[in-house]
Amino acid sequence: MTATSSSFGGLLRHHRCERGLSQFELAAAATVSTRHLSFLETGRARPSEAMVARLASALGLTPNGSDHLRIAAGFYARDARGGREIGDRIFESALMMENAATPVAIVDAGHDVLPELGVAHFFFGTLIDSAKPQFDWANFGAFPAAWLQSYDRERYAMTDPLLAATRIRRDSFFWEDVIDRRALTRSARDMFDSVAARGIFSGFVLSQRREGLIRIVSMMGSRLDARDQVTRVGLEIMGSRMLAGLDRLEALLPSG
Repeated sequence: MTATSSSFGGLLRHHRCERGLSQFELAAAATVSTRHLSFLETGRARPSEAMVARLASALGLTPNGSDHLRIAAGFYARDARGGREIGDRIFESALMMENAATPVAIVDAGHDVLPELGVAHFFFGTLIDSAKPQFDWANFGAFPAAWLQSYDRERYAMTDPLLAATRIRRDSFFWEDVIDRRALTRSARDMFDSVAARGIFSGFVLSQRREGLIRIVSMMGSRLDARDQVTRVGLEIMGSRMLAGLDRLEALLPSG
């Protein structure tokens, strides 16, 4: 056990307990095993930089709190690293996606950077833009499958305001750009409540259109900073490169 891993583990446990989360709940929100989370808290394992970012996002830490967690883990604070370094990492991940041979490799390249931009989970989908819209989601291990199955079971696509906005808009958007929570239908409120139970309160949607199909990547976390230009541009680049790579591999063809 090193001094760095020990101090990181104590701070991680402090933030988790402060929010009333069990190890199981935090592990699920950060997409990590409960056993590994336990090892991180006790100092038996040292986190990667991407893991620190995922945990900070799952905990809903402020930028200052995230920096303290990064420093405790032995990494520079994000502001000290500078925008150029995160830009370099986005560029490197985009190149990896260009050469990826499988959808999972594209998702892995996304996981290398997206947590630093506040993204805890993301998934993909294809929307057939017709009189009776059809939405087929694709996961590739990037999002808890149980929630996506619930999305189908509850037929949320029929009243999902994010899908409605995607059909109308030609640009990407943060959730708060298009949602008036006071005007949501009961079904839409239930949908957002279900993701809030997983610690997700904000998101970013990017789409690409071709031949009557709308390919979508939906990225979400506890707190995406819609005012931060680095975050917006980074999500634009990462989202568009992931969709382009999956389109190249013909991984987002609609069912039926």
